[in-house]
Amino acid sequence: MIRAFKPGERVRHGDLGEGVVIGPAVDGFIKVFFPSGERQIRVEGLGPALSRSEAVVLNAKGDSKRALRAWL
Repeated sequence: MIRAFKPGERVRHGDLGEGVVIGPAVDGFIKVFFPSGERQIRVEGLGPALSRSEAVVLNAKGDSKRALRAWL
């Protein structure tokens, strides 16, 4: 399943790093602004860019105490 990214959303690409979506996806491609500049890339190559806290909570996988400690 392909995730629908919205303009303004932070994303991560394996080669280009973190960027911000600047336009809607069209025919499987999306415009993203990276530190190296604007690129139009395949949506499949993107994932959400998570902060350190978000990543810890997401990876807690059912360990509610660990997730709570991450937020504290």
